[in-house]
Parts: sequence; C-alpha cells; structure tokens
Amino acid sequence: MTRLKPYSLSSCRLVVLSSDLQTELSGVWIRGLTRDVILTVSHFKKDARVPATAANTTAEVYTTLLGNGIPNPQVKCELFHDLNDPIGENDFAIFTPCGDGNHRSPIQSIPTALISTAATSLSGTAISFGFNASPAPADNKHLNTSVHDCTCTNCWYASAYNVSKNLQGVEPPDPRVLAAGARTIGVGKWLQTAGQRQVRHTVTGWYGISGAGMYTQDARGQVRLVALFQSGIFEGPDSNMNGAVTIPIDVLRRLEESGGA
Repeated sequence: MTRLKPYSLSSCRLVVLSSDLQTELSGVWIRGLTRDVILTVSHFKKDARVPATAANTTAEVYTTLLGNGIPNPQVKCELFHDLNDPIGENDFAIFTPCGDGNHRSPIQSIPTALISTAATSLSGTAISFGFNASPAPADNKHLNTSVHDCTCTNCWYASAYNVSKNLQGVEPPDPRVLAAGARTIGVGKWLQTAGQRQVRHTVTGWYGISGAGMYTQDARGQVRLVALFQSGIFEGPDSNMNGAVTIPIDVLRRLEESGGA
C-alpha cells in the first residue's frame, strides 16, 4: 500500500458548476511545470445552448488526507480545456486553479512521466481511487425508477439490468463505504480490448467515481496512470462491467500545456 500512497493522495473530488448545472465527479491532480492541474471526464452537466468555457464552468475541488478523513481547504478551479465527448473515447476535461492562491495540489500530484499513453491492450490488475457523490435521482436504467439515495447492489456496481441475477445473495457494503464525499479504492481486472481507447474492467464504481484515475503496472512493475473511470455499461453482454477511457498522447500534451510546460 505504501507504493500506492502517492496515487491515492493525488485523487480529488470535484463539484463542477457549468451554467448553473452541478455535477459531482472524481479527478486526478497532475503535476505541471508551474502549476498543478486536474484531469477528469467531460461528461459533466452542461447547457446545450452554451459552450462550456472558463467563463461559465468552474469547480470546487476537495482533497482528503489519507486515513483521517479531514479534507483540505477547497481549491477553486476553472475549465481549461474540454474535449466535450461525453462517454466517448475523448471523454476528458482539464481544470486549472484560478485566482491568486496556491496553484499546486494541497497534498500530492502525479508527474506526467507516470502517465502511460500506450494502454490500449491492458491486462492484469486495475486499481482506481475516487470519491463518492450523493446518488442522483434514478433514471430508466435502474430497476426501480422511483428510488432516491440508493445503496443497493445495482448502484453499488454502477451496473443495471442483470446485476441482480449475477449477485444473488451478495449484500451491499457497509453504508460508510458509500457515504457521500468518502474516498474509495476499487480493485479489479482489465478485460483486453486490443486497439480500442475505451476498455472494460471489473473495478467497482458508483455515483461520483466518474473521472477517477485508474492505474496498473507496466512491464517493469512501475505503477502508471493509464485511464479514467468512465461509466457503467447498461446495455448488451457487458452490462455487468464498467468502462474506462485510456489517455491518448494529445491529452497528455494538453496536460503539459495547461501545467505551464
């Protein structure tokens, strides 16, 4: 676990406000030359009539110290770049600290040298670090469309129709594991999808985990950031799995640019 501490401490929780629409996401602090930036997903709520820009899209960012549950003061960030590809293979957004305050992560950040852009054929163990959000009102993908603040196995796994038959007899975790604002670690397996930027995995996820950094070891045993937790898969034969989007070279270049490289 000591080797994973820097990766855990670089995770953060974002409350994104875009044109008065609020979304809770997870993200990763990335170390830049002159400032640290946050990599997350682009599928936050937006006004379809107004492009998301730094002028209308900001985020309150929270980072928690390992083990003691005490959050650091929030960091105010503004949107730097939005690839605006919700749930697609370019589902990425970058936020930068704004104002005259500290432009570094309050705890830890991941250097770009530890980001792998050659992860389209993953295998082995996958680990993610993210933050829970308050469950949103259920939609038509949920077995019970009238439910709110659900902690059933359906929401626990961020899967849908066939999760109940696959998990018969499995009890949801202790409610503290699903508490809003709590940092969580998920462990599972990559499922090989050679040549695709979007990959399948068995790491558990629920509300708020979208945008969480996902890690695995390279051939030399070095733990690297390879993807962001993207979403549950609600249709087809993979609907008891979750998805992730691997980080391409153009996103890495944007991270270096936004960090002052």
